Amino acid sequence: MSAIGLALRTYLSGRAGYSATIPGGISPEVAGVGSSMPYAVYQLTSATPQMQLSGTPAVRTERVQVTVVSTTRASAAVVGDWIRAQIIASPGRQTIGSTLVHHWRVEDVSHLAEVVGDGDDEPLRVTVLDVHGTYQES
Repeated sequence: MSAIGLALRTYLSGRAGYSATIPGGISPEVAGVGSSMPYAVYQLTSATPQMQLSGTPAVRTERVQVTVVSTTRASAAVVGDWIRAQIIASPGRQTIGSTLVHHWRVEDVSHLAEVVGDGDDEPLRVTVLDVHGTYQES
């Protein structure tokens, strides 16, 4: 489970415009069957503890991939832009739930055609954000 991913989900769901921008919500790893579009999922791609001299972790750094799925590239891009804008609006030290986020940022954004390998030809478009953050659990 990703602490940065959960903090991001909690943070975004409390922002103005969340329900209108992401009607399908944000879920860890996979969206529920029949989720409204656009929706987003997040997954941990790497986690690294930053150690103190005593050998105990001071903070942890995580990379989280946020994947936005929609029926059009424009719609997926709008959601990706909204998520990015929310992170930029509050990049520094803040407590979200039980996690103290020291900083987070979006390092990369890419737009793709359908990546679902289910054999169907539904016209899904995907925007992927690479979110990098450092946090300390309370």
